[in-house]
Amino acid sequence: MDLPFRSPLHGGLLRPGPVLPRSRGPVVLRSKRDVEVRHRKRDREILSLAWPAVLGASIDPVLSLLDTYWVSRCLGMVALAALGPALNVEDWMFDILKTVQVPVRSLTSEAVAAKKPQDVLQTLTQALCFCWRVGLVVALMGSVLAPLLLRLSSVEASSPLLEPAKAYLVPRLWGSPGLLTLIVLQATLSGAFRDTTAVLRLVLLGAFLNAVLTPLAVVGMHGGTAGAAWATTVSCYASAVCAWIMVARRPGGPWLPQPRKLFATAFLGKEVEGESKGWGKLLAANAAMTLRSFSSLTTWLVACSIITKIGVAPLAAHTCMTKTFLSFLYWMYGFQLASQVLVSADVAKGLPRRARWTALRAMRMAMLVASATALALWVGRESIAAALVRDLLVIQSFETLVPPAMAMLLIYGAMWVAEGVLYGLGDYAWAAKCTSFAASAAILVMLLLSRVQPTAPHIWWSLNVLMSIRAIFGLHRAFFSKRSPLSSKAAMASEITQ
Repeated sequence: MDLPFRSPLHGGLLRPGPVLPRSRGPVVLRSKRDVEVRHRKRDREILSLAWPAVLGASIDPVLSLLDTYWVSRCLGMVALAALGPALNVEDWMFDILKTVQVPVRSLTSEAVAAKKPQDVLQTLTQALCFCWRVGLVVALMGSVLAPLLLRLSSVEASSPLLEPAKAYLVPRLWGSPGLLTLIVLQATLSGAFRDTTAVLRLVLLGAFLNAVLTPLAVVGMHGGTAGAAWATTVSCYASAVCAWIMVARRPGGPWLPQPRKLFATAFLGKEVEGESKGWGKLLAANAAMTLRSFSSLTTWLVACSIITKIGVAPLAAHTCMTKTFLSFLYWMYGFQLASQVLVSADVAKGLPRRARWTALRAMRMAMLVASATALALWVGRESIAAALVRDLLVIQSFETLVPPAMAMLLIYGAMWVAEGVLYGLGDYAWAAKCTSFAASAAILVMLLLSRVQPTAPHIWWSLNVLMSIRAIFGLHRAFFSKRSPLSSKAAMASEITQ
């Protein structure tokens, strides 16, 4: 209860004021220099989290560019155009399957924190059995249904793109067990052991092997598009073996089951004790992330399908621009990761204003990177196109896609940080709903355009509809919604009550 008190200087009653909590230490008045030091410290913290994620995430599209380069230089425009539908189907399937890393990372981290290594062994046995079974099904069914899958990108049976696209897609699908094994083991390294440096080393190893094997398979062995795909698949399996060794040699184990026992469990019908334990509490988040990935990737699949009908040269240009765009885009991925981790920690500590300030600083840094990459794409558009292809029509089509790609990079600078904030707040379900709504709107615009002879730039501008809706609603949900602890009013009210 607030009571009036008598001032010893004036002898009268003063207005009641709020009872301030007792300070647990001396009051520190921050100077401008102290504030600048604090800002620089948080910036370094953001960058220290961002740069490993940036390097790891940017390597995969660079490897796709490597395949694009060798196929373009050695096999011609038809083979290059065929990579577009094949890569779209592959990315669509693999990015959905990769959501298994979410529960694995959480379950192994909780088990190590509770000092229960046996639970890590059980979780990895269950997860690896699941991945081996799913991976084998994807490889077998994908090989049989490859023509049907490619029809989703408008590659008909009579199309000259079918054979080179199928030759690339089938070997990549046979890499599914190795890829999923690698994903699970990387999630264990980053979740259970907090060793993101080891994850980065594995990514670099796979990149090195792929860089060596791709020209050897395409040029030396005349393997065609299948050679490029097998080079990536072999690199993936080699990285998975190295990841297995890294996890198995960690002290405090055993962390992994014996390979023979795991094979018997996965394919000979032996039951795994407590198979469903620990998965239920993460099922909703995993399902939401799967829906989000499905919606976003399906939009790109529809875009590729429409561009395939426009012509071979626009499709080849679309393939080159997609891989170039992803190479630039993942320079901003680390800021999403940093904002997710730091915002989650600040909110858990009861510091929503600091979380909001951190997210805005991360967004400012991401926008600077987005502006720099957009400018680099504009300035280097001719050099990039000439480095990837020789055909003049493809180069001209590539340059027409530069403006919408630049706009998309700028949108991503804000959108990814906003989504990182939502993930830090645990708002997975809303993010999935927003992406699904935006994807539906973008697909509707593209289908309407397909009736009036669209060009490839028209389709790319339609993709910006998806990104713009996600960015606008994501920013509102993260920073302005009454439900968000990062809204200015909620953050202020929360700290007043502390």
